Amino acid sequence: MLVLCTGMYRSGSTWSYNVSRETLLLRNEGGTLYCDAVDDIQGVLINKAPEYHHVLLKCHSPDELGKSLIMHDCCKVIVTFREPLEAISSAMQVFGWTFAEALNRIESSLELIKVCLNHALCINHERIKSHPKDEIIRIATYLGYQIDNSAVERINDKFNWDKVKVFTDRLALDRSSFAEDELKDTGLSYYDQVTLFHRGHVRDRSAPSWNVYLTEDQQELARIRLAHSSVLFQD
Repeated sequence: MLVLCTGMYRSGSTWSYNVSRETLLLRNEGGTLYCDAVDDIQGVLINKAPEYHHVLLKCHSPDELGKSLIMHDCCKVIVTFREPLEAISSAMQVFGWTFAEALNRIESSLELIKVCLNHALCINHERIKSHPKDEIIRIATYLGYQIDNSAVERINDKFNWDKVKVFTDRLALDRSSFAEDELKDTGLSYYDQVTLFHRGHVRDRSAPSWNVYLTEDQQELARIRLAHSSVLFQD
């Protein structure tokens, strides 16, 4: 099985990746699982997939083969999304992106979501925050597994906001406590190779919301640029 976790930046795709990973490991029954964060779907399928029963990839800009597989329902796809202005604000605060860079990347991810929309399990970031256990069950069911309550509780506990916050803060503040082969350095940042959580991945609860962080001009420009995608977020 090929599983792609994608969607909007800063919308919970790393959470969905980890829930998927835990589910596949739980139900794999001796099979092998390859996991990575990569947009080169073709390269993985050629060089890695033949050696594994399942392949799980997190990608925000899959290559043309990846998009074709999505459109032809040849893989499982989990898409996360949130209020675009909140995603822009969050990306600027966490990754240090400029407003223009964040807007361009969110706009690009919205175009990808249009490709995926009728071929994927779509998860609203607000649901991850308010009903994580329900979304864990949805993901497991979508992947073809029925997991019991104890597994749901364990996965939810492992990736709840507070624990991930502690872990990603330690990544940021105490890199020396990690072995170098545990981390992937991207040049601008680094992340844990198992969970894909970046240093400082989770913001403080006191972090300003988009309507405070973004100027009125930035908000207006983003609304104009992203207006064509508003239909994606209607119930």
